[in-house]
Amino acid sequence: MQKDLFKYAANPNEAENTFHDFCKEYKNNHHKDFIANKEYHSFLKIFGNTRFLTQFIINNTWTFEQYQNSPFREKEKPFEQFVLDIKNITKTHAQPTTALKKYKYQEFIRITIKELLGYDQRQTYREISHLAYAIVPYYLTTNVHNLCQKYSLDNSKLGDFALMALGKLGGYELNYSSDIDLIGLYSEDKEQNTVSNHQFFNQLFSQTGRDLALTDRDGFFFRVDWDLRPEGRSGVLANSISAMERYYQTFGEEWERQAYIKASVLYHKQNLGDELIQMLKPFVYRKYFDEKTIHNIWNMRARMTQERQNAGAEGISIKLDDGGIRDIEFFIQGFQLLYGGKITALQNTNTLEALDLLAQHSLINTQTKNTLLQSYLFLRRIETCLQMENEQQTHILKTCLHHKLKVARRMGITHDVTEAIAILEERLFNVRNAVTRIFKDFYTLQ
Repeated sequence: MQKDLFKYAANPNEAENTFHDFCKEYKNNHHKDFIANKEYHSFLKIFGNTRFLTQFIINNTWTFEQYQNSPFREKEKPFEQFVLDIKNITKTHAQPTTALKKYKYQEFIRITIKELLGYDQRQTYREISHLAYAIVPYYLTTNVHNLCQKYSLDNSKLGDFALMALGKLGGYELNYSSDIDLIGLYSEDKEQNTVSNHQFFNQLFSQTGRDLALTDRDGFFFRVDWDLRPEGRSGVLANSISAMERYYQTFGEEWERQAYIKASVLYHKQNLGDELIQMLKPFVYRKYFDEKTIHNIWNMRARMTQERQNAGAEGISIKLDDGGIRDIEFFIQGFQLLYGGKITALQNTNTLEALDLLAQHSLINTQTKNTLLQSYLFLRRIETCLQMENEQQTHILKTCLHHKLKVARRMGITHDVTEAIAILEERLFNVRNAVTRIFKDFYTLQ
């Protein structure tokens, strides 16, 4: 019976061995045997499919009861519940960081099982994003309190400040190992008694980024990327909103317009984040068609292709190679940049919601929309199946047949070995061809 339980796991032998380890630890901790009833089969999906979560389960056998008793095994967990959970954890635990990391991985177990069972992926991405939107403000506000104590400052005298999310987090499309793209800003430059606002907020955002990315024996929260800020890696982590306005009016480039399509407010003390988004709308969404936009997006795509070729990496990049995730994103964002100034409904941070809006406003036909929708979900599922193994930021489907088989199994392809690999390869080939044709046709016609 046990062999049948793990027959279609990505690593069946590993599943059996780690399940044995779990049963041993479970008995030690709970003083009873773990019986693999049919009722528990969804929980057992973790074994042999994701190493980092399997190890977490073995080290924390209580997660089984947590999963079984969760009211969100089949339905989506709302953002408000994540916020409430985190509030309760930070109030009741002497070491909140350890407790919050355990909470993160406990939630990842529930979300991963949904992925392995074939639930709607858009729900998965929202839940992981909501987890980040709930965790990050805790560290931000905690560090505000600590820095105010350090410098003997009154929090109310600092003025407003905000942390903006861009990229997948800004679009509520986060996956297991996405970086979270952040930009920090504050309302005004002024001197406090012991430190300037500029110094204070640079320290605040720097410390918050370190807290989120720190890896210890309990794991980590999120890899943090600040590179989309003004002047990129050479720029400061915190700018006043007036400095942001001057920068984008004077130096803002095409790729920065594109990046801000996905800008969302992760946290603001009052309304500074909303103020930034409104301020940048004329920069991001121009009123009139600009042919330069098309050329710049095409050139950016060409540079990525060249860099990928120069790297000589093995296999297929689900993200960057022709017909990949980035082509779908660039296709949609190209329309948003061109028409978003006149059709304000297109000013949407979420990829698939924006895609649907393009069809609603007759900018693309229904067939194109459906092709890109299914292609995006297919490619993102492969991405998820690659990253759920070791929580690593990878987008490469290797040429190794064993590697492809593992991905196919996580995707629920239960045919025999040769056929399962062939099905995965054929679907991927067809998806990439369809996306490449749509992408290149659009940019050739403009």
